[in-house]
Parts: sequence; structure tokens; C-alpha cells
Amino acid sequence: MKRFMFILAAAGFVGLPPACKKSDSDQAQPVAKTAPAKPELPAFKAPLTVAAVMTATDPVELLAPWDDAFASLQAHFGPPTKIDGKKFEWAAMEGDDCAYFYVERDDGAKYQKSGMVVGELSHPMKLGKDGAIMNRGECLELVGKGVPAEDPNAPGPSGDKVSVGEIAAHAVAARSKWDGKQIQVTGKVTQGGTAAVLADEHDPKTTLWAHMKTGAPELGFDDMKKPITLSCTVKLEKVVSGAGQPGLDIDLDDCAKI
Repeated sequence: MKRFMFILAAAGFVGLPPACKKSDSDQAQPVAKTAPAKPELPAFKAPLTVAAVMTATDPVELLAPWDDAFASLQAHFGPPTKIDGKKFEWAAMEGDDCAYFYVERDDGAKYQKSGMVVGELSHPMKLGKDGAIMNRGECLELVGKGVPAEDPNAPGPSGDKVSVGEIAAHAVAARSKWDGKQIQVTGKVTQGGTAAVLADEHDPKTTLWAHMKTGAPELGFDDMKKPITLSCTVKLEKVVSGAGQPGLDIDLDDCAKI
């Protein structure tokens, strides 16, 4: 009986296939790690759009030869919107959204490189009405929605003495005829001190800040009793409103009583 059971057991193993030995080719092969492919930027198609500007997250490599980098930038984004010295800027606006980025050209010798290279680049920024004020102002300037161009027909100072109202009305439009000019200004002091407020005699709502020259007496209560004439330098400065709109602010600097 025992012999019969042994034979059956042996017979049961006959039908099983023999164990196979894995060859070297059957062993698990390590998977080569490859860097993700850098997405190809689309070719430029005019006009430049906000969406295209926002693809410039890594448009060229830092310290890359400038000529090659600039050719690539123009192929993908077209000609620069503005070139300011070594700074090359691209910008676009659609609706309330304004987007821009810049790339700077630099001397490769600073980085032990030969020739001109990419010295700096920014990531693109998209700014709506509630965006960062100064950045939005810069972007609007790039797309031509900044300070209005100077009017060549706007008048400069009409004489030796000019009123606050005349400066306020014409200094921005005719900025090259006013900015940095030392003139005599007539008005009424509505706030004293070394940084005083000077109002137009005939239109008290039109005012300018008058900053007194270092060492000059400040304007006090007695100066508010009658019209006054100050010798001042007209100064125009770029400002950006709370809505991000660029403009020019008029100040009177280095003032002294006459």
C-alpha cells in the first residue's frame, strides 16, 4: 500500500515543467533617468500677446552668448518693446492685464566669459488693476499707456514771474521748457514750514509744494497774510497713482523768498 502511494506521488510530479533558470537578459534592467525635456517656446506671431509673454519663464540661459540668445528671443517674442541701454524689454497688454519681462546684455569679462553675454533676466509678470503699483506703472510705460508725450506747442514760462496756476497748467505738457528751470513764482502760502504749500492767487484749489532751500528761513504765519514771490527750481518727478497709472508730479525746489 505504501509502495503504491509512493508511485502515485512520483507520477504526480512527472507532469510539472522543469524549473527555468533566468538568463542575464531576463534580469530587471535599471531605468535610465533622463531630465525632462525643456518645452519649446512657440514661434513669434505678431502681435505679441500677454499669453506669449507669460511663457518667458526661462527663455534663455544666464551667461549664454548674447548674439545667440537675442536671436532666440526675437524668434519667440519678436523685436523688443523697448531697449534702454543694456536692458531689453518685451511687453503686451490686453484689457486691464499688462505683462512684461526683460533680459540684460552684459560684458562677459565680468564672468570670465568672452564677448557679450546674458547678464540678468526677469521672470514675466502679469499685472491687473490691483497689481503691484510700480511694476504696473513700468509695464504701462512700455506699452505706451504711461505719461502722455510732450506737446511741442505747449508754452513755457510767460515771463520773469509766473503764477502757480501757469506752472500747474503747462509744466507737464511742455516739460522740457520747465523742468530744472529756476523761476520766480507768485502765490499765496496756505501751509507754512520748510515744505510749504503755495496756492494760486486766483484759484486756491490749485497748489504746489514749495520746498525751501537749505538754510533759508521757513515760511511762517506772517507770510500767509499777503501774496508772496519765491525763487524756485521747477522739478518734475515720475509718480504712479494708486491705480498704477504713471504720471509726472510738479514740485518747487530750492525755494527762497525774494
